[in-house]
Amino acid sequence: MPDLDQKSIFDKVDLSVVSSEAPPWVREVTPELLAKRKRRRRKFRFLDLVGLAAWSYIATKLLIFDVDRFVVASIAPGLAGYLKFRLVGFMIILSVAAVAFRRHWTSIIYVSLYPAVLLFWKIPHLIYRTRSWIVFLGAFNLAASFFRDFKFNIVSKTLATIAALVALLSTSGPTTTAALIVLHGILAWITFRTVKFSLTPSRFLLLQRKFIDRTSEGAIINQITSIKPELQDEGVEKFDRGQFTTFHTTLSVAVLWHKGIYFWAYQLERYRQSATLHVFGLASYLWLFLQTVFVFSLTNYALLRIIPSSFNFEEKPTYVKIFWYSLSSLFVNGIDGLSPRSDLAIGITIFAGFAGPFILAVLVLHFIQSVRQARQDADIRAAVGAMKDVAHRLDDRLRVEYGVGADEAFVRLQSYGRNLISGVIEFVALRIPSEFESGGNEKRDENRSS
Repeated sequence: MPDLDQKSIFDKVDLSVVSSEAPPWVREVTPELLAKRKRRRRKFRFLDLVGLAAWSYIATKLLIFDVDRFVVASIAPGLAGYLKFRLVGFMIILSVAAVAFRRHWTSIIYVSLYPAVLLFWKIPHLIYRTRSWIVFLGAFNLAASFFRDFKFNIVSKTLATIAALVALLSTSGPTTTAALIVLHGILAWITFRTVKFSLTPSRFLLLQRKFIDRTSEGAIINQITSIKPELQDEGVEKFDRGQFTTFHTTLSVAVLWHKGIYFWAYQLERYRQSATLHVFGLASYLWLFLQTVFVFSLTNYALLRIIPSSFNFEEKPTYVKIFWYSLSSLFVNGIDGLSPRSDLAIGITIFAGFAGPFILAVLVLHFIQSVRQARQDADIRAAVGAMKDVAHRLDDRLRVEYGVGADEAFVRLQSYGRNLISGVIEFVALRIPSEFESGGNEKRDENRSS
């Protein structure tokens, strides 16, 4: 039984020191401010076009073909000889831009780092504008999967790019063969990982459970959510402004962490009920299929380039026709005007025919995903249950230290005025259904009373 004569920590709050001023982040919307925002939007739209054009040119030139020579040959063939001075021209353009826009150096940095801007600002902002936490969780899942396998993704993609370039450019048979063996080896490993991860528990959920467990039981969370010893001193009758700010911040962080865990658990529950998991499963197999077609088309193209007599054709096929031929061979079909002739070309076609079941994997994806969905449901329910347990333990600790639960603490915080943290708490709390947050509380209350 609690000591009824014990003084509550909230009795030390002196409302006369509570600030009634507007939060510092609240700005009055004036016509001047609206006009400034409009000019800023126009400026960044222009910079987006410049950055997109500049980096599209760089990517096309480095990865696809010499766009300079193509444009000059199409428009003014007589100027092709001047292309050897293009580096000097680029340096002159950069120098003029640096002088002309020296007062707008941030714009130059924005365009120079546009891929990073696109990855770390534009795409997240686009996700935010969807106003969908399901989309956010899907993007977070994708990013978490990429960075968790960061070394594998970087190494495999780098090796695949080098092997593809060698297969396309090398005139040596053994060198090209070695490059193609590397490509097929990478494809086989990717296939194994795709099937494995489609049938095993989601690492995305395991990662979140570990994060919640470690942070909730860690010393840092306990430190920033617990009442400071100096505030519990019996000699402190009423908080001064500094002490109240410390108390208010500590209590706000504790309630925010409690509501944040519930909010994240609720979004995971919605994520489970959505079709996002099926979309990711379908996308993973579709991406595997596209990589398979690319590797086989590159194999056939390299064989055609080194040993043209390996195929029967009326006119030398382009890479597009080779791609169509390789795609058809996965379904054990052929195309008009191109067929295998040598044993090696026939062997590659047979091998591609065995790779056709990858397409069947997409057709039976619903069966695979139904098996995985049952596991995913259990995994997500377990993750949601674990997160609720963490929130319950935090609520119990608040009752011991502050004398009130998280809900009552939130009400008291609202009576003390608004700050940034309380605004976030209100935003989060309003988006958690009461039945979701109260689920399991009845049993916990029974256990507490017994």
